[in-house]
Amino acid sequence: MSTELSVANSAQLNHRQATDVAGLCRDIVVNTSQKIQGRNYVRVEGWQSIAAAHGCIASIDSVTEVEGGISAVASLIDKDGKTRAKAEGFVGADEKTWAARPKYAQRAMAQTRAISRVCRSAFAHVVVLMNAGLETTPAEEIPQDDTNSFNKVEASKPAPKPVQKVVHESKIIEVPRQAAGEPVSWRDVVIHFGKNKGTTLGQLTEYQLKWYQTKWEPQPYGDKQPTEQDYALRKYLDESMALFSQVPEDIENNTRRNPDVEVEDVPF
Repeated sequence: MSTELSVANSAQLNHRQATDVAGLCRDIVVNTSQKIQGRNYVRVEGWQSIAAAHGCIASIDSVTEVEGGISAVASLIDKDGKTRAKAEGFVGADEKTWAARPKYAQRAMAQTRAISRVCRSAFAHVVVLMNAGLETTPAEEIPQDDTNSFNKVEASKPAPKPVQKVVHESKIIEVPRQAAGEPVSWRDVVIHFGKNKGTTLGQLTEYQLKWYQTKWEPQPYGDKQPTEQDYALRKYLDESMALFSQVPEDIENNTRRNPDVEVEDVPF
């Protein structure tokens, strides 16, 4: 009898936690979702917020170029360091959108898909509990160039590239997004200066990413003012910070220096 009560109590606690997380993360999941042919799909930012609220983080185990494309494997790690789930993300050479993209972009998308998939495998029920009309298939897995009407991004006529207003202090800038229908994520944003120039935010180590998140700001250098690209990078860093609540003490106190992230590596 005591065993049955223990199982029942555990189930109630898990359900209560899932319900609490659904309410806590509903806004970010809904606001970052992507509409494809009239259906709303959860993007990687939403999945990561749900995982973070459960005290978990998705970690990339490997990225491998295999026959037919690029494969990435991700693990979902809880606060005790235990692996709760594993999943694979794949970018195929037969995908029209990604076949023409550089290798680093293909690798980044494979990692993004792996992260979304591993979080979805553990927390799909949380999205259902949100009751927000969201599909539980990760948005990054939905083909964007398929001739099947279900998979095409909704568009009745060609439209100009969407823009997003980036607010930084008192300055408001319109930054062009990628073409409509292409995945847009802070993980795919490329650093445009310094020793990590050409590297996406998703390819940085955890330490490197947190350094940029907490220490780098657009600022004048000599007679040159910060560019729109600088403000856009800061905006995406701010997006990524919503998923990482704890900053290592040595970064906060400037007591450790990472050789791959030099303070002098500013874009001006």
